[in-house]
Amino acid sequence: MKRLYFFLIITFALLNHFAALAQYSFKKQRNYKLFGTAFIDTVGIGLSSFDTEILEIRFWRVNYTNTAHQLFILQQTNTHNWVLRKYSFCSWDWKSFSNIKVSNPALSTDWNSRWDSLMKNQFLTIPTQSEIQKKWRSSDGTMIVIADGHKYVVELLTKRKKRSYSYSNPESNLRHYDLGNSELVQMNNILKLLDNELKFNSFFFEKCD
Repeated sequence: MKRLYFFLIITFALLNHFAALAQYSFKKQRNYKLFGTAFIDTVGIGLSSFDTEILEIRFWRVNYTNTAHQLFILQQTNTHNWVLRKYSFCSWDWKSFSNIKVSNPALSTDWNSRWDSLMKNQFLTIPTQSEIQKKWRSSDGTMIVIADGHKYVVELLTKRKKRSYSYSNPESNLRHYDLGNSELVQMNNILKLLDNELKFNSFFFEKCD
C-alpha cells in the first residue's frame, strides 16, 4: 500500500511537471545568444539550472536616451509559483555600468490573470520586429523610421529551448501604422499588461550622467 501511495505521488508530480512544460510551446531559436551578457556577468546573474524552474523570462527595456535601462527577471517554479527580480542601471557602451539598483518585489494578486492575457496575445510565439516590419504600412502607404526612444527585448528560457524577440518604439509605431498590423497591436498589448504589473514606465526612472 505504501509503495502504491508513493508511486501515485511521483506519477502525479511528473504529470504536473510535464503539463507545465507543455503549455510553454515555442520554437527553439538556433544559435541563441543571451542579451546583455556584459551586464549579466557584472551583477552575477546565472542561468537557471531548471531543476526547480520551468520557465525564465528576461524582459529588458533599453533606453536610447539618458535614462536608466531596466531588466526584469520572472521565474516560474514547478510548483507554479512566480519570483520577480528588478534591475536598473546606467550604461552608454554596455561595457561599463553604474547606478545599479536591485529589488525583489512580490508579484501582485492580478499576475495570474495577466499571465493568461499575455498568453492570449502570443507572448511566447510573437515574431520579432525584424521578421515582420517590412509589411507594416499606414493608411497612406508610408513607412517611418524612429531613431531614438527605447527598445524592448523579451527572452524566453526553458531547460531545452530558448528564444528572444525585440521591438523598437512599438508605441510610437502603433500611432503611425494601421491597427491591421496584428503583431504590432499584440506587442503593444503585451507591453500594457507587463507595465500594469512591473511598472517599468515609472520604476527607477532616473537620469544617467
